[in-house]
Amino acid sequence: MIGLSTFIRLYEILQSYKYESKLFRMSVMSIRVDDERKKQLKAIASLQGKSMSSIVESLIDQYVEEFKTSRELDDDLKAIMKVSEPSFEEWDNDEDEIYDEM
Repeated sequence: MIGLSTFIRLYEILQSYKYESKLFRMSVMSIRVDDERKKQLKAIASLQGKSMSSIVESLIDQYVEEFKTSRELDDDLKAIMKVSEPSFEEWDNDEDEIYDEM
């Protein structure tokens, strides 16, 4: 177990890198997947030397790009996201910033 002073120092170090690293600008998203699919994804990730997260992230990127290309709604998508932005402001809490680092 680490001491409080060590924890505080680690926290300060993480805060200093928060805006410099893509990792610290990412959010955590939970998804539900049936056990069989999870096992398959885990096996594929292992075979490819990747993490399950990196595979899911690339699939999401691909899906978003295909959507924007096929629908040509980039401006509409941005408008929708801008309209919904205030809905999530109440979730943005300084006390919860520690979870951004997980």
